[in-house]
Amino acid sequence: MSAPSTKPSLWHGIARETIPWFPTVHHDKCIGCELCFVTCGRGVYDVHDHKAWPARQYDCMVGCTTCANICPTQAITFPERQLVQKIEREHKILAIVRQEAAAKRTKLGAEKA
Repeated sequence: MSAPSTKPSLWHGIARETIPWFPTVHHDKCIGCELCFVTCGRGVYDVHDHKAWPARQYDCMVGCTTCANICPTQAITFPERQLVQKIEREHKILAIVRQEAAAKRTKLGAEKA
């Protein structure tokens, strides 16, 4: 089992722990295929007794639903997409992302030079 993330996490300047976006695994539907465990690039899942567990739920990328999309039994669900859209509006995330994108373009340009 992997250790939980110990670093404070931010999502575009917002404390990740304040954003209720994480997977719920319905263990009555989970067949222990481990697709979520293998596919999640953020290491959110552990598997115990042939069932997936979101052991590091706040490491889940806000808005990502890849694990739910690939789950063959639809055992994984997320909050409604409107939750993320509401947070984006309230915190003016698009303005922050534009600044982050400009910085990324500058960095990529410098790396190419």
